[in-house]
Amino acid sequence: MELTPRPMNPPPADSTSPGRRRRPSGVTRLALGLASVALSVALVACDDGATGGGDAGASPDPAEAACASDLAGGAPVVAADERVAGAPEVRAGDGPFRVTVPPSGTGYVRFVTHEANEAAIFFFAQTAVLTEIYDDAGAARGVTSAGANPFCPADIPEHFDVEFGAAGTHYLELTSAADVWLLATDAAGHGD
Repeated sequence: MELTPRPMNPPPADSTSPGRRRRPSGVTRLALGLASVALSVALVACDDGATGGGDAGASPDPAEAACASDLAGGAPVVAADERVAGAPEVRAGDGPFRVTVPPSGTGYVRFVTHEANEAAIFFFAQTAVLTEIYDDAGAARGVTSAGANPFCPADIPEHFDVEFGAAGTHYLELTSAADVWLLATDAAGHGD
């Protein structure tokens, strides 16, 4: 019986051998790894935030989001005749409100802040309806319009950026002969 020597390492299988695949060389694996890293970096760098991979800490601008609000609707609210604790409360994030002003033409809604220096934005579908903001002690703070919403000026012709110095109840004085469309939002992300 004659023995035929067998090589220690079998020759690599060629791609035509059934059932056997050739493993990529170390250089090939390195090239594939680098290509996948480069593709991942490119995708992250090109992300505009629409796919959720943008700046995770950024908030959308509430002025832009306000444009998507229902301008024909809003939760019905009847403003109070006086600055009293029973005046209806409007809260940031509760959607738009349709405020009916008393026959006198002036009414009040409450806005409550829970921390000092809390900021809010008040959007209106009419101009010249927010005439003053009062604190709980009755002191007027003065209001200055920030102008039309830059994202939809025809729909929301006036908004107010307000930073409340102290926590507490604040009264928005509204003056109008018609119902007032009002949207209150948190100021996070505005103008960033």
